[in-house]
Amino acid sequence: MITDKIFQSKKFIETQLWMYSSFAASSMAYFLALFSAGTNVSTSYGLILATILFSISLIFNASMAFLIVSVQKDGELIHLLNISKYFRVVPVISICSFVLGLVLLVGYFSILAALAVIISVPFVMWLFFKSMSVIKDEMWVKHKKSMAQMDKEHEEFLASLEDTEQESSS
Repeated sequence: MITDKIFQSKKFIETQLWMYSSFAASSMAYFLALFSAGTNVSTSYGLILATILFSISLIFNASMAFLIVSVQKDGELIHLLNISKYFRVVPVISICSFVLGLVLLVGYFSILAALAVIISVPFVMWLFFKSMSVIKDEMWVKHKKSMAQMDKEHEEFLASLEDTEQESSS
């Protein structure tokens, strides 16, 4: 299956490594920023929840990055882990804890900005899938044209063979 080739590819694994590493680093930066936050963190439920989510994100994303490096970017093994019954929740928790923590952090400063983030994510996803659908349709049209051209060339070739056979028999 084509998705297996994508998910097992070195490029995809390197992208996962980059993503998990950057999410872990961003989560760590959140905790470093808490040193200057003062007492506001303990009075805001949104920041308390963001702190919990960023701590989960830090552990899960750092663990995922370490795992990818420790198995030497073995695409097949990481793909098997990603689809396994028990482990497949780990990447989901890694990504969701970071994104939700980020939304809560943005929401602490501006509810409107948090709403914009929440609306932007599905909008970008919709644009992505819409674009993929258009690309797929365009590729299908090109494929059909290519197949029609091949059929035409095949018929011409067969006709030339028949002509050659008739000439040689006469």
